[in-house]
Amino acid sequence: MANNKAFVRYANNKAVPGSLIVRKKAPSVGVWKEVNYDLCCDGGNVETCCSNETLVTLSFTPSVTTFNGISLYFYCNEELVSYGRFFSTTITLDNLVDVVAALNFTYGPDPDSPSLSPMIGNFLLDGDTITLTMTECKKQTFCPAGGELTFEITSAIPD
Repeated sequence: MANNKAFVRYANNKAVPGSLIVRKKAPSVGVWKEVNYDLCCDGGNVETCCSNETLVTLSFTPSVTTFNGISLYFYCNEELVSYGRFFSTTITLDNLVDVVAALNFTYGPDPDSPSLSPMIGNFLLDGDTITLTMTECKKQTFCPAGGELTFEITSAIPD
């Protein structure tokens, strides 16, 4: 794998979630951009990378407290790198406590298996601010070392 490179597919000038691939050349179909494959200054060695348990805390203060579903966006140096959407036609989240609970249910630690690493990190509510604590390794899967990772949470279905 020493000669391999990492590529992400783009559509409408946005990264397609889940499209990261590692291979020698970019696919010939679609728009692909090469991305940093050196996740932890270790040539992409996931075992070494994920042993880096240094914690990083990010914060975001939403402008609304009622959500019709949730959209979660991640930005590296102000460029969108990933997003997830939770669509719900029957449930409106009326407060940030419910929003944080939904985020942790999907991306956070598993209360039944606390020894397992969360998919992204742990979301907490601090007043009106939602914080996300993740390992440096997980941060670098979104944004290389030295980059500024931020996130945003919006209502998935606009009012």
